[in-house]
Amino acid sequence: EPNGEMEVPDAKEVGWYSFGSVPGNEGSTVLAAHIAESGVNGVFRYLNNVEVGSTVNVEMSDGSTISYEITELNQYDKTQLPFDDVFRRSGEQQLVLITCGGDFNPSVDSYEDNIVAYARPI
Repeated sequence: EPNGEMEVPDAKEVGWYSFGSVPGNEGSTVLAAHIAESGVNGVFRYLNNVEVGSTVNVEMSDGSTISYEITELNQYDKTQLPFDDVFRRSGEQQLVLITCGGDFNPSVDSYEDNIVAYARPI
């Protein structure tokens, strides 16, 4: 976005952070989606309920699928998001799913926290 925030698509889509890793490559592959938008439940509406050990499948443009296992689920104040871990460009492969969460602040029309699920390839 022009203000430096990561662009997130509409409620029914998941966005890929294109400055990060491609699924299957080293570093973090970051996927973001809304929990809700304009009264419509978003794709990551229930991300905060995902259980460690759950499987996430990412379908690639060539039709192949890469499977990941959720290893960690955290809630961070938006000002405390660990950018160096979430958006890392090297090291072991990881999938990072991110959405908003916590309390809604109507004065800024935004949630106060981020829900972040980390996963590793299986």
